[in-house]
Amino acid sequence: MFIFYYMYVLGRFCKDTANTTTFQYADMTQVKNFIVPLPPIEEQQDIVKYLEYNTRGIDTAITQQKKLIELLRERKNIIINETVTGKVKVI
Repeated sequence: MFIFYYMYVLGRFCKDTANTTTFQYADMTQVKNFIVPLPPIEEQQDIVKYLEYNTRGIDTAITQQKKLIELLRERKNIIINETVTGKVKVI
């Protein structure tokens, strides 16, 4: 899991150092020089626990916002349907 999470750092590094012509690409020279630390397994586990604990609130907020968006879409469809069928007058 440590390497999985660290790939986010690598991804951000690639985006930040990417060259752009007609399309964006990562400079492999810079990627080759990107250092991936490999701490002892106990420290890796501590880092993963820390990340999972501290991102739990973010995950919960994302889930709540997705539910809210879905409810708003449903409400939008109801309003459109009622307007089109004449159940609601538009002023």
